[in-house]
Amino acid sequence: MSRLVKPGPMLDRCYWAMGEDGFSILIPGCWNRVHDPDAACTCGEWDEDTARETIRGLERHVYAVRHENEKLRAILRRAGIPDPTRQYDWKAENARQRRRRMHLSINGEDCG
Repeated sequence: MSRLVKPGPMLDRCYWAMGEDGFSILIPGCWNRVHDPDAACTCGEWDEDTARETIRGLERHVYAVRHENEKLRAILRRAGIPDPTRQYDWKAENARQRRRRMHLSINGEDCG
């Protein structure tokens, strides 16, 4: 085992170690647990199902926030307000407007 990672506050007595096969392994902090899986020493509140539920909840939250942002951007587009987060688009739009003005100044208004 090559790399050790300090556990979070819930895993005071446990730590993560990276095995030779590349997988993380949760190592209990007391020898009683190592020798006897039924011992009272545990790794705090951690279990795989709780972690999976937490991750799914966070993913749902991120999805909801992204969806809300898209709705708000659509409202801004309909109102004709530029989206300040998309600066590259505005640079391209400004360049198009400059080329259009230059074209009109050279060729006249009727050559659209």
